[in-house]
Amino acid sequence: MFAASIPWRMPHVDDAWLGEHSYWLAREGVVKSKLMTGIAGGEERLVMHHKLHTWVGALIIKTAGFKLHWLKTVSLAFYVLTIIVTLKLGRKTGLVIKPYEQLMVVLLLLAHPLLFEFGFVFRPEMMLAFMALLSFWFLHQSVNNHASGSWLAFASGVFAGLGLLTHLNGSMFIAAGFLSLLVFRRYGGAALFALGATMSSALYFLDFKGLDDFSLWYHQLTFLPDGRVGNAWWMNLLLNLGDEHMRYFHSPVEISFTLLILFTLYTNGKVLWNVQRLLLIYTLIAMFFLGLLALHKTSKYLIPVIPFWSLMIVHSLSEPIPSQKVRWIAIGLAMVFLAVSMVYNTQVVLDKYDTRLNEQIRMAFAGKESETLKVAAPMEFIFDEIDNFEAIQGLMSWSELHKIDPSLKGEALLRKARAQDIDIILLSKQTQRTFNMKAYEEGIIFEGYLLNYKTPELMVWSRVPADDTLTEQLKVNYNDGWLNFSGAIK
Repeated sequence: MFAASIPWRMPHVDDAWLGEHSYWLAREGVVKSKLMTGIAGGEERLVMHHKLHTWVGALIIKTAGFKLHWLKTVSLAFYVLTIIVTLKLGRKTGLVIKPYEQLMVVLLLLAHPLLFEFGFVFRPEMMLAFMALLSFWFLHQSVNNHASGSWLAFASGVFAGLGLLTHLNGSMFIAAGFLSLLVFRRYGGAALFALGATMSSALYFLDFKGLDDFSLWYHQLTFLPDGRVGNAWWMNLLLNLGDEHMRYFHSPVEISFTLLILFTLYTNGKVLWNVQRLLLIYTLIAMFFLGLLALHKTSKYLIPVIPFWSLMIVHSLSEPIPSQKVRWIAIGLAMVFLAVSMVYNTQVVLDKYDTRLNEQIRMAFAGKESETLKVAAPMEFIFDEIDNFEAIQGLMSWSELHKIDPSLKGEALLRKARAQDIDIILLSKQTQRTFNMKAYEEGIIFEGYLLNYKTPELMVWSRVPADDTLTEQLKVNYNDGWLNFSGAIK
């Protein structure tokens, strides 16, 4: 199923958002985001981004061009490496040795909807998962090998620091590694771990030009309000931790896997504590700091800890279960997880992407003059149109600004577009609803914009005066056999 999902995989909003960071770095040597114009000066320069991930993406773009599937392949490569290292770690720890146990681990890692989806999305979580596994690999050897434990602890710290360089959430693995060494009284190893982590994570500031960039970084990190303005910083941390349950019970995807985790702790917790104490402590500390420090409760941030839990879950399921009742609970939970995975993953397989639809939209409403026009559109519209317009602004930037100014909708949105010299606004079904635009009738003029095309899937506003004649009838969605092909605007 995963292999079937790869050809013509739909672009994800993060493919566009993070891919554009790498695009500008490869093209101009500066990371920026014109898609997110108006968000903390990011259209001029971004210092708050996923550094190592951005650099790898820029290298891909320099080599193969700005192509959606090449960017996605970055995560695919680290997905494969993550599975390989997880299996090796399973054998190293003794948790997963038998062939059927290894097969169960691979099945879990391939079936989990978060990994199934983001294993082929240009995001840093798969890269971070790989770094975390390597960090734990050396940490495990350091704790269990007193003779050469010093350099192993240093190597573990280096990979933990590279995790932070990949994504700021990597700080949870720095905390997990350092505190685990303290728990096991490896104080010298903890110091060397901290040294390695400090040295590699310091690369995060490689593109900082001075002290002012630290202020810019903090501004870009905290630009959008989190609803906790006025609280002390420590209170915000506690409130953030108190909401962590939302990450684990967000939808059937998270719930079905969380139940497997709870089952593992209930039936096999004592065994894990006795024979895999380091792995259990390390994983729980990492999850604690994820809940404490991560700014958002999105479930995709769980991806880097899923391989660790997969090893423990498979070990728990493959152990003899004396109680018939508990055995049926185990089978039931596993089947529920697989059923949920099948439902979610099937949708990923069936949704397919056709770049010709974006090209049709450009030719219909911008024509041959598109290179002189500024367009506001869904983020994914930059595939493969980023070089065909003077600028593309993502509607997501207006959605984020809407959190600050709830009145940014309807005619106010059109005034905002006019102030930014936007020539064409392309609204998808979702953004029509977000910005209260569905009630407008085709042919009406507001705030210097003509609504010259309207369907449930696509609404187009064009600046007047202009000759915006529709050159062909668009078909934004269409079926082709079992597969549903769609454009980036859907």
